[in-house]
Amino acid sequence: MDSNFGKGDSNISNFGKDQQNMQRDTRSDLHSAIDKAQEKIPAAAERLASQAHTGVDKMADGIERMSGKLEQKRESLGVAYKRFAESGRTYVRKSPATSVLVALAAGYAVSKLFGMRKH
Repeated sequence: MDSNFGKGDSNISNFGKDQQNMQRDTRSDLHSAIDKAQEKIPAAAERLASQAHTGVDKMADGIERMSGKLEQKRESLGVAYKRFAESGRTYVRKSPATSVLVALAAGYAVSKLFGMRKH
């Protein structure tokens, strides 16, 4: 089990990079669409296009801020998980008999909980 420990971190960081690239591409695509629409309707389009650009930028900035916050949370949860896993391993190494008894009791409780049949 230790050989797989921490492998999910690279998948999550790749996901974050993919999200950032997708955000940049989406922002660029939206700005291009606004510019094309502006060329077709010149009179009031300039004002509307300016407002649309501002709206897209605000939305994209908000998404980037949220993405950053989620990345920070992911990192802190990863650290907490590693600490929790290590403390569990340490406890099992120090008290193997107690750990087995706790696991048996938990298994029995789960089997009783999910094994109830209503007729």
